[in-house]
Formats: sequence, structure tokens, C-alpha cells
Amino acid sequence: MSIRTHLTTPHVATKSVGFLAIVMFIAILGLRGDGVSVLSAVEISDSVAAIVVDDVTVHPQAGWVDDDGALRSRKDRTTVITFTQHEPHTPGTEFFLRMRARHRNGPSALYQVGPEWSPDTLTLAGLDFYEVTPIGIPGERKDVWLEIDVTDWMRDTEPLSVLIGSAANVWFYSTETIGSEPVIIARNGTPLEQSSLAAETDSGETPLPTRQTNNDDDDDDDDDDDEEAQDRRSGTPVTIVRPPTTLAASPDRLRIVSPAEGATFTETGTISIEAELADPDQVQVDFYVDGNFVGAEESAPYVFNWTIDAASNGEHIIRAEFEDGPERVVSTTRTIMVDIPTDGATTTTVNSTPSDSTSTPPDSTSTPPDTSTPSGPVPSAGTPIVANAETAPVKHGGDAADDPAIWVDRANPERSTIIGTDKLGGIGVYDLAGRELHFYAVGRVNNIDLRDDFPLGGKNVSLVAGSERDSDDILFFSVDPATRGLTEVGSVQSGLGVAGLCMYRNNAGEYSVFVSDSSGSVEHWAIDSSGSTISGRKVRTIRLGSTTEGCVADDENGWLYISEEDRGIWRYPAEVGTGTDPVMIAATTSNGGSHLRADIEGLAIWKGGSGGYLVASSQANNTFVVYSRDVPNKYVATFEVQAGTIDGVDYTDGIEITSANLGSAYPNGIFVAQDNTNGSANQNFKIVDWNRIAGSALGFKPTSSPAPTTPTTPPTTVNTTVATTAPTTTAPTSTTASTSAPTSTPPTSQSQTRTDAFYVDSETGSDSNTGTSEGTAWKTLTHAANQLGAGDTLLLKGSWREPLDISASGTSAAPIVIDAVSPGSATLRGTSTCIRLRGDYIIVQGLTVRDCTWSGFTVEGDNNLIDSNLITANVTGIYVKSAGTNTRILNNEIVDNNVMSVNDPGGRGDSGAFGVLLHGSNTEVAYNIISGSDAFSFDYGRDGAAVEIFGAVNSHIHHNRAHNNDTFAELGEPGTSGNRFDHNVVTSTLETSVFLVTRGADTNRGPVTGTIVEHNSVLLTGSKSQGFVCHAGCSKSILTLRNNIIEAQFKAGYADGPFITGGNVFHGGQNQFPASDSDRTGAPLWLNADLEIEANSPATGFGLPLGYEADYNGSPIPAQHPNSGALQN
Repeated sequence: MSIRTHLTTPHVATKSVGFLAIVMFIAILGLRGDGVSVLSAVEISDSVAAIVVDDVTVHPQAGWVDDDGALRSRKDRTTVITFTQHEPHTPGTEFFLRMRARHRNGPSALYQVGPEWSPDTLTLAGLDFYEVTPIGIPGERKDVWLEIDVTDWMRDTEPLSVLIGSAANVWFYSTETIGSEPVIIARNGTPLEQSSLAAETDSGETPLPTRQTNNDDDDDDDDDDDEEAQDRRSGTPVTIVRPPTTLAASPDRLRIVSPAEGATFTETGTISIEAELADPDQVQVDFYVDGNFVGAEESAPYVFNWTIDAASNGEHIIRAEFEDGPERVVSTTRTIMVDIPTDGATTTTVNSTPSDSTSTPPDSTSTPPDTSTPSGPVPSAGTPIVANAETAPVKHGGDAADDPAIWVDRANPERSTIIGTDKLGGIGVYDLAGRELHFYAVGRVNNIDLRDDFPLGGKNVSLVAGSERDSDDILFFSVDPATRGLTEVGSVQSGLGVAGLCMYRNNAGEYSVFVSDSSGSVEHWAIDSSGSTISGRKVRTIRLGSTTEGCVADDENGWLYISEEDRGIWRYPAEVGTGTDPVMIAATTSNGGSHLRADIEGLAIWKGGSGGYLVASSQANNTFVVYSRDVPNKYVATFEVQAGTIDGVDYTDGIEITSANLGSAYPNGIFVAQDNTNGSANQNFKIVDWNRIAGSALGFKPTSSPAPTTPTTPPTTVNTTVATTAPTTTAPTSTTASTSAPTSTPPTSQSQTRTDAFYVDSETGSDSNTGTSEGTAWKTLTHAANQLGAGDTLLLKGSWREPLDISASGTSAAPIVIDAVSPGSATLRGTSTCIRLRGDYIIVQGLTVRDCTWSGFTVEGDNNLIDSNLITANVTGIYVKSAGTNTRILNNEIVDNNVMSVNDPGGRGDSGAFGVLLHGSNTEVAYNIISGSDAFSFDYGRDGAAVEIFGAVNSHIHHNRAHNNDTFAELGEPGTSGNRFDHNVVTSTLETSVFLVTRGADTNRGPVTGTIVEHNSVLLTGSKSQGFVCHAGCSKSILTLRNNIIEAQFKAGYADGPFITGGNVFHGGQNQFPASDSDRTGAPLWLNADLEIEANSPATGFGLPLGYEADYNGSPIPAQHPNSGALQN
């Protein structure tokens, strides 16, 4: 997803030909009799041109310019902003102001501000806003846009209040002077004239202090965030008398219609698995049995026949799923039983993977058993685990519920509560029956945790901490035991884009909070109180290599457990300065482990005396993995929460456990899990009696807990010195810029010896054949893929509208090879993902892959090679997921992948037209032709990228020929690092093409660090084309740009800070970046369309010696004085 408005840069007039003032008053005049606040008129002169940045005045102690250049406004204050206008406008131009407002539950909408407020109203997500009209000056339009963020908080009673930020990021648009380019009038360091002005105050009361948020949607993931939303602003309350609007329930998008839940099969034969989609258009459904892929269907009816016999005896989990965009999977499950008699006996297995049976059980004899007796019988091993209760759905639709905490009422445990986050809008409090007691709209609180007995205001309180993603604050609340409600008691500003959070209380009674972000950074904050004020000081930063969110602290034993989502669970000392190295206690299956399937999400601890269990959410296969609490944290069991009278749990984010006696219903505590798919309702949290888990999955009396085998003695004080804990060789380290290509060696197609060759023919083949010759070829790709093993070659002939989905793996010495019988003889088309590589060491070459409604290739395994294919007319040519590493993409024609997956008016969510989309690391993209990744977008005008890198590390993009892509390369997401681009030849005649876009830390899409761009030749002739763009805090750690030739018609480049540069030749309409004596400006003197240069070009011999050996054409590069650009002539 390209962010078009962020490719443009501030423009400031330098001449002063006359002087005219524009005064814009945005003020609250007071409440009308009907309770509706009104806004004043906007006064603007009838002659305008360019805006001068320095002449900005904000009144009256109500606003300020923050470091990100955003004008902010305090709560309950009136703001008057004065703009000063220089240069007379061209006669006949039109000038007016626009305001973009966005309600949290709905899309953004545009409102025009003119000399009068219109009596008309518009409805936006159930709320009325006043619309204003454009200034009626005839002639050519000259726009001014004012972005104003709108946030609502919910009340138990009417009226619903809405915050309108009276001043946010302000851009000016002028078709007369700079086309559609924004001119930001507030920038870092701009002095503001402050004066006093009476303030108007909204008289409404709210249960909690109001928080204003920017409405950025996260995700994780990924490519759907609205980066143009402003950061952390407040504004003037405007009361609108209107009841809250009930959100429509999201549809049940995918369900399994047969077999029925809990069905038992007692005869050998086939089981027909049928799934149903609410909207089946252009979607491929994949089927799994016990986590293993077994087949797929590209269109309705979605049916797969699974053959069973006595060897299949036991319980099985059937899953159907489809991919709904990058890293977004919709899935549903059913549990069935196969019980076919064998010599009069029936074998059953429950809630475990095949390898679980060999696991070491917990040592329950090492600790004297608890003599207390739980109420009611403990379920025996093998009993399905189902939820006892569920909470009311969260307020917001989509991926909203995230993380729970449990407050135990010591005086009356049955009054205990579950405190759950709605990460799109606030915090809910629920009783043990799941009824909502309170909801607090305090922003996008992602994760939450709780510790008792925190000293505050002269008494001990239960302290709740939450990570609020709009402000990046750690919020603190106290629990009121009488009402079971929350009171906000303070906040601490984190240095991260916060997501994960957990609390810790050491043996000395000192409190800490750990917060994490998507880059893999974890901050440790020591929390203290003075009277009724909470303060925090950062005492260390832990840096892992990739996204982290889930964490939990073991207070008694002094450990901190962190889930690195794609890699595994780490155990760190919870205290600073212990001298103990971090250890990975459990790895994901993609990282060599046996039980955890990425993403790893929530972590929680069940405490039983000095022993207990660590539980992790294994999100991809809808399971929870249990480890012993005592070091070395041995694997114990795996369980699922299945459907009973309450639906089951899938794709869980946060979890929480307590071992406290919560009354007769839950004498040994509860397990609480976020549920991704809550039928047709919004997401919620499921509540499970711990006895059910202990008796069924763990197979022991839940009150008998293992004792620790390795006692630990944590330090009793928190080090107050800020320190960076860099993991040693056993732990990941922070990623630095790579100076070489990936060092792994995936197989190459030229060096392989075929062992067993099999044939598939779509016309004449039959799956009943042997497949060992052209005359005995198989027919379907699904059948063929299921037969493959290391060293096999699969030769294709014909055309398929069927996916090729390979779960098998080769080896480095014996890869699996997929090829065409003869050049051009094999085409795959028309499914959602035409080719999916789940296994490792697979080579795919010589195929045509086209018209796939999501991706031509999706890579999830390691060390795979995609070589010499034609990949065209897809949304995404090649998609390497985060689990896919060491992928090589060589010698392909990746052309005209120009289909959008999301393209809707309004907002900033459009996405698609990717040539290569990289989320996985250590990918090589070389010697390809990549062209035509360009498509119409409602949000951006044009969108698409030859190569888009979001979250990947150490990609090497080199020796490619790119033409007429909207963007050649765009990079985003914190943690993206060490990606290199060299010896690419990039041309475009499109109006708005861009060579490369990267980002600093001043955006939620950054920082992207260590990008190296060297020896590329770029010619963009479109009237609005731009070379490189390094924005939102460009620096030397963000970008290295050397030995390139970059010519772009509108702008050779833009950077808002210094970067590493040298040996470049720039040519274009504007150079908006810090000048360097080590670069040149001038026409490159191209010799031909291949971007060779003339002998007298300023680029000849101007390059720095960087150690490269071969240019774009393979010619040697001189050790000294090489040419700038990709070619040495």
C-alpha cells in the first residue's frame, strides 16, 4: 500500500510580493438551547496564494506544535489559528478550506469550510456533523485542507459526546502553484505566539478522564493502516444529542456444514467435509486435518473427501480456512471422532498432537499434594474442553477484542471480574457470568495486566496497566472493590509504538511494567507512586529480532517470558543486572520446534504453590501449549477450547489464568481466552474452568502442582540506571544493516539431479495412473502434490484452475522440483493463491501463473526458489509471508500484476498491484523483469509497487529491469531493516511514478532502518514523478544512497533529514534534500533506452569504490572510479 500524500513534501514561498492576511477562527460559541454546540464562521480573504510557515499563531494556551509538526489543542479550550498569506493570487482562483473528520466506528468524511455554516447536516457512522460550504469565489479551485480528528467516547446514558480536535495537521493544496501537493504550515521548531483567550468548557461529566486518539488502525499486520491519521491529539468537546448507534454484527463468513460437531465415524470409508462461505466469489478454501493440509477447493461447493480407516482412530480437528489478504486468515473448525473397531478394541486420542504422547508428564510427586478437594468431579483425560461461560461481545466489530486480565475480589471471590480490552475503543469489565458491568472508552488499549497491593494515595489498590496505541502511553487504573469499576489514576509516555504489556512485582514489593512493539523492542519501566501520583522510569530496553506482543512475568521466581511471534518463547530475568542470559524455552515449528505454530500470542501462568504452568496461545492452529512453570520449562501438553453449548475458541490473541478459588463454580481458578470468531457477533472472551483443562489436557488432579526443579533467587531491587540488555549468543540481537546478500544457499535449478520424475496432464491424465511417464500422467495438482517427497520432480502439461499446494519438503541436496514438460506447456490460473509453497527446498520453474485473485505464488517455507516463470495479471505476483525465509526469486517475468484487492472510496485502505510483496526475511530478488504494477486507486489515485517490503529483514533486490510501476520499491513497518537495492535499471513514463519510498520513526509505519541503495539507474519521465522519498525522520541510520543516477521529471528526491550519500548524479525539477559536495546535479546524458550513458556523462567515473564486482550487464566494475548507475558501459 503506497501512501501517496506522504510522497509529497512541504512547499514554502520564498518571495513576498504584497501581504494579505488570512484569519481562520475555529471557536466554540457556546451551547444552543437544544444542547448542540455551534462553530463560528471561517473568515478568509478573497486573495490568497502561498502560505508562509513562520506566520502561524495559536491562541490561547490551548494549542502547541508538537515534534511531529501537528498542531494540537487542549481539552476544553477554544483555539484560534491565524495564518499569514504572502503573494497575491492569480486572478480567478478559488480558495476554500476543507476539514476531514472521522468517527472511530466509520469512514472518514470531508467537510468544506467557507464563510458560513450550512444548516444542513451529514450523518457519519450514526452521528450528525455540521457541513460547511465552499467560499463562493469563481474561477480555478485553490483548496486548503484541514485534517481534524474526531473521537467519541461512550456513555451509559445520553447524550453521546464527541471530541473535535480544533487543530491538527494542516495542509494547503493549490492547483495553481503545486498541483495536489500538501504544504504543511506547522513544522518542527516553528515558534508560536501565545496569548490568552477565554475558554469555553463542556459541562458534561465522564466516568474517566477523556483521552483523544488518532484512530490509526493497526495491525498487525499490516497493510491496511491509515498512515495519514494524525498522532496523539486532543480537541474541543462538542456535545451532540444523539443516542449511540448499535454496530451491525459481522457476517459468519465461513462455516463447516458437515460433518456435525462431535460426529463419530465407525466404518472405513470417506468423510465428506463441506464448508460454506457467505460470499464465495474468488475465494479458495483450504482444508486441514489436525493441522495438516489435505486439500483445497477454488469455488463452491467447497467439499473435500477424507479417507479413513482404523489407523485414523481418535479425535480429529477439521479446519477450513481462506486467506483474506496479507497475513489475514479466516478459519473455522469442527471436532470429530473416528472409532473403527480393530480386534474388538477402539483407540481414542484427545486434544493432542501426535508427538504429545511422548512428552514427559509433570512431576506431581515432587510436591505434597494439596489436600483441598475441588467442588464436583475432575474431568478425566480425554474429555473435550469447552467453555463454561463467555463475555458479552466487545463494542467494536472486526479484530477488536485482544487481551484479558482477572481481578480477584478477596472478600467475595464470586464477585471477581474479567477486564478485557477492545483495542478499537476501550476497556470492558465483566462478571464471571460474562455480563458487562462497565465500559470505558479510553482509546485503543491493546494489552492489559493487573497487580494487587500497589500503594497509592495512602492505601493499597489493585493497579491495572494498559497499552494505549494512539498515544503510546501506559495507562493506569485502580479497581474500586465496591463498584468493580475502574478509575484512571495516571499514565506514563512510552518511547515505543506500544502493543504488548505485562506487569511484574518483585519480592521486595517493587512494581514494573514491560511494554513491547512490532519491531521487537521491549521496554522495562519501574513504576512508583508519590501520594496519589504514578510515575515511571525506564530502566532497560530488551531488543529481539522481530514482532513481540505476548509477555508474562513470574513474580515469585523472577522470570519474564516474551513471545517472539514467529520464532518462539524467551525467558529473561525480570530484574536488571542479574547476569543471566536469556534462553529460548520453546521454538515455533518454522524455527525447529514441535508444538508452537506462529504466531505465538498470549502468555499466562497458572500458579500452584511453588509450581504451576506456563500457557501459550499457538494462534495458527487454534491451540494452547502448556509448559512447566519451573525451569527448564518442559513441554507438558497441548489443548483446544472446543465448541459445546458455547462456540469454541480460534485464533486467540490474549489469555489470562488465575489459580485463585473463585467460589463453588471455579474452585481452582479459570482460564480466559480471546475468541477471534464469535459466531456472527463481535469478538469476545471465553471463560473455562481450570479443572476442565487440568483433568482433560494435563491428566492430573488440578490441585496437585509440580514443584520447581531449579530454584531461583531473583534480585530484590530494581536497577535505576537505564541499560540496554543485548541478548547473548542464545538470543536474537537487534538487526543491523546488512552489507551483503543473504548467506544461505537455497537450491539452484541448474545444479539439481532429478531422482524420481512424475507427470501431470490436465487433459489426458488420471489420478488412478502411476504418474511415472507422460502416458501414465496424473490429472490433478492436488493428487500430485500429496505424492511428493524429497528429490522428486513434477512435470506439468496443460492448464489448471486448481491450486498447487505443496506441504512436502525437499533437502538442500535433494530438492523438490516443479517444472513444465516443455517451455510454455503449463499454466495455472484463476484461483486465490495459484501456487503455495508450505514446505522447504522447493524449486518452481518454467510455469505460467496468471489471473490469481490474490497471489501467483505464496511462500511460507524456507529455502525455496522461484525461477524463470511468467507471472502476470494477479493482485500479487509473489508473496513471501513472514514465515518464509531464504527465498530466491530469479529470472522471472513479473508483469502486469495490476489488480487491486481493496479499492474503495474513502479512507486509506486501498491495497494491491504488487509485483513482489515481502514479509519474510533473507529474500533475494534478482535478474527479473518487473513491470506494470500500477492500478487505479480511489484513495491514492494510482497504487502498486514492483517490490514492497513490510517487516522483512536483509532482502537483496538487485540486477532487475523495472518499467512502468507506480512505485519501484516501498518499505514500511518497524523492524524492517538491512534491505539492499543495487544494479537495478528502473524506467517509467507514468505520470506519478516513484523510485523508492522509505520511512523514519515519526510514523507508525516506521522506522525502516539500514536501507542501502547503490548503483541503480533511474529515469522517470512523468510530470509528477519522484525519485527517492525518505520521510518521517530520515537519517543516516535510515538510508544509504550512493553511486546512483536518478532523473525524475518533478522531483529527483526528497528527504527531511540527512542521510548517507555520495557518488550520485541527480537530475529533475526539484532536489528537496540536504545537498552534498559528494554528489552531482546535471543531465546524465543517457545513450539509449537501456540507460547506458555517454562517455562525457557526469556519471562517468564519478562513483565511489564500494566493492561490487559486476554491473547490470555482468561487466566488471573497476575497483576505483566506477561509473555511477547500474552500468559501466
